[in-house]
Amino acid sequence: MCCVGRWTTIRLLGQLVAPLPPIDHGRGSPWARLRHVSENPARWRELRYVLLRFPIGIATFVIAVVLPTVAASIVWTPFHLRRDDHDWGTWPLSTTIENLGTNSPWSWLFVPTGLLFALASLHVANRLAGACGRWTARAIGDVDQIDASRPLTINSMPKANSSPY
Repeated sequence: MCCVGRWTTIRLLGQLVAPLPPIDHGRGSPWARLRHVSENPARWRELRYVLLRFPIGIATFVIAVVLPTVAASIVWTPFHLRRDDHDWGTWPLSTTIENLGTNSPWSWLFVPTGLLFALASLHVANRLAGACGRWTARAIGDVDQIDASRPLTINSMPKANSSPY
């Protein structure tokens, strides 16, 4: 799972992430090998990343869906109010927005306002992607192993120990 996180961080977000350290499975029984692998602090760091990535991924997905949806609904408001005769509900501002959207000459200001909100939401999404990339680089990358003088790509990452299995 962390390999996917490294790949997306390097390729899509352009962040430097240290190569994945090779896994030394050790010798002996499966229990001894599991204990040997679990002693590596890099594996615990990767596990923490994977466990935190799920709720953070849900939050970023919600933000990525809600922002353009709100922008589109703001743009669509004057068209919707003139096309359909639907009740907006009983919340405090419903009659104000309905009157503004149908009877006011200012109702068409919803369209440029929504377009500006769409533009702002693109910038917010871009900043959010950059923040997620920096967090991933810090969470699963070992800062001491990064050589900033050369670009780090998937092809330059060392291969894990090859195994016949």
